[in-house]
Amino acid sequence: MAFRNGVVADTLRAGGLSCYSIIFGLNLPQLKQIAEALRSEHTPEELRTLADALLADRGVRESRLLAYHLYGMLPLTDAEARQLAADVQTREEVEILCLRVLRNHPAAPQILDNPGASTPDLQQHLQAILTRHLNP
Repeated sequence: MAFRNGVVADTLRAGGLSCYSIIFGLNLPQLKQIAEALRSEHTPEELRTLADALLADRGVRESRLLAYHLYGMLPLTDAEARQLAADVQTREEVEILCLRVLRNHPAAPQILDNPGASTPDLQQHLQAILTRHLNP
């Protein structure tokens, strides 16, 4: 809440992020900074528990994006990576998931072939973004 930016939050909501009931308006460098601070203060097991709880909070934009930052700091199974890809709600989530988690995950080529995202638009976006990360 200390990082809340009402102008950014209002802009994001006006831009179509209506799937979230709460948008604090944090920017990505702020989320990265929070994730790094959490990593220095918690064990990997605690980070996983926190990431799982944050991802489950489907109504808060920053919870979901912070979760992807934390998952990127943890070893994930292929099944976990696939589940994250299937669970994305927005194009922004796709981009952060690909940047922080999938581009370095061994299952990325298989996810690229079958992203499993919830809508055709999100599947196409995931494929486009992940392709960009895998073939720079």
